[in-house]
Amino acid sequence: MRLKSLIGFYDIKFEKAYPVLKSYIVPYREDGVFFDCRELTDDDVEAYKRVLVGLKKFIVEIFKLTEGLDLESSEVEKIELIGDLISLFFRLPLLKEIIPSTMLSPLKVYLYYRLFHRMYMPTDSIEFIENAYRNLQRLQKTDLFKMLLEEGLSNDIEKAWFTIPADTRPGFNSSGLIPHLLLTSAFSWALAVDRGFNRREVAVLRLASLLHDIGKPFDYRRHPEASKYIAEVLLRDLIPMDEMDEICKIIVYHHLPKYSDRYVDVLREADRTASTIDRVKNLVEKYIGKDIENYSANLGLNYEDAFGVGRDSWEFWSRIVEENRKSLEELSRKFVREIRKETENFTRPIKIPREEVIACKKVLICIYDVANIQGLIGRSQEIKITIAASQLIDGIVMAYIPLQIQREICEKANVWYPYESFIYTAGGLGEFLLPSNIVHGDIEGIVGKINKAISKYGTSIRFAHSETYDDMYTMLKELFRKLSNRKYSIELEPKTVQRHVVKDGSVVLCNTCYMDTPTRSIETIEGLKEVCNTCCQLYKLGDEISFKERYESSIVLNGKERELKKLYG
Repeated sequence: MRLKSLIGFYDIKFEKAYPVLKSYIVPYREDGVFFDCRELTDDDVEAYKRVLVGLKKFIVEIFKLTEGLDLESSEVEKIELIGDLISLFFRLPLLKEIIPSTMLSPLKVYLYYRLFHRMYMPTDSIEFIENAYRNLQRLQKTDLFKMLLEEGLSNDIEKAWFTIPADTRPGFNSSGLIPHLLLTSAFSWALAVDRGFNRREVAVLRLASLLHDIGKPFDYRRHPEASKYIAEVLLRDLIPMDEMDEICKIIVYHHLPKYSDRYVDVLREADRTASTIDRVKNLVEKYIGKDIENYSANLGLNYEDAFGVGRDSWEFWSRIVEENRKSLEELSRKFVREIRKETENFTRPIKIPREEVIACKKVLICIYDVANIQGLIGRSQEIKITIAASQLIDGIVMAYIPLQIQREICEKANVWYPYESFIYTAGGLGEFLLPSNIVHGDIEGIVGKINKAISKYGTSIRFAHSETYDDMYTMLKELFRKLSNRKYSIELEPKTVQRHVVKDGSVVLCNTCYMDTPTRSIETIEGLKEVCNTCCQLYKLGDEISFKERYESSIVLNGKERELKKLYG
């Protein structure tokens, strides 16, 4: 594969030494057909090329949008921003809105403040949503936001999540490439911070980690060269040549077992941890180990090479494929079906009789849980308040808290916290990785500051952390056990007791929630109502984002400006 002569993503050819399969522990549905495993096709790789082209365009459009603004971005901060944009781009399918510009995606709110937080970012959570909404409305017609509405690009990214494996070996091919890139980067960042890397070094290593295997779909055997080339095309004209050369060197050299430096050593450890945290090797040995032993004995191969890396592993599996072209597919199917059988279709955990091992002592998994969600959403039967409360909760969980954590860690540790370290943010929860020195040092203070800001509207967060075990089930079980202890513990905090107003022998209450004292007036279709401050703020937000307002204004659908009122009468 002569990559040096190539000039763009579309010129890269798809080469495979043997069939590349993606297996699915939970069956994958495509065009009405369910798959236990599926071969990577030329069409899949072409879709992946479109993803890479879209990624480059996304970053370029962001830089165009912010060009000329006094954001005081240093070269290191630009590298940090590119890392966050890559991570966010891979989550683009989550930016989908039922009707674009009607109900705002929380990830668009995150994107807006990630770009412009230095100019203005309110600490009040409702104002945080209102300000983003007003400004994002003005950005809907930009090339960037038109791009975010492209259904084809979103579908290509989603396809890449589900069809491209991180590994080609049976069982190991149940892991996806994109989640592996994101998780490796998260571990890499945490390990680098723990080891005292400076801000520039952390930023360079983090970007190399995000891209370290990005060329795999084109040539799994010689993917370091492909990954290096893609990194060059992606980063060209965006970052200085010195940093780009360093990133490319890390990508290539982390695959050479005998090479060692502080960057490569951290990436190797992060790569290994991200690959073993779901304990695939133990499951492969349990469910298809005997089959692999039989192949080894019959063909005179070394059994351990099946679980290794590099040339020996490739030759092991190539020899098996030469003997039986269907071997990879048969082993992959057996692996996932045995898991379903033992777990009775995921109704009970897998049992592997061995002592639990901490995968990475210096990195902890953390969780925040937003309390009183139903209390806020159900505080009133007024539809605009309900809409606003729902939007507010999603905005708090998926944008406000992540951004506050990023900004606070940057202020205290002088290093930007990467977006991919937020493994999951939805449903009132956020799971994220942190180095142990930050967890035991600054995080409680950061959580306290966030709590103080969001408690104004009746919500709060609980925080817990756990070691990163090499078994995902054990790790999450321990994490939620600790979270449960925090949720049901009593934390004494000073609180102002509200004094209700009594008029004509009756307590005067808000006309919408009937809980708090009215302090404001709002105009509704039922007339003027006396309401509390929280209901007033939520009503105003709901009024701004209500369907009626969007129904009577123009929005963008399929890249064209439309008026719903004219379309639907």
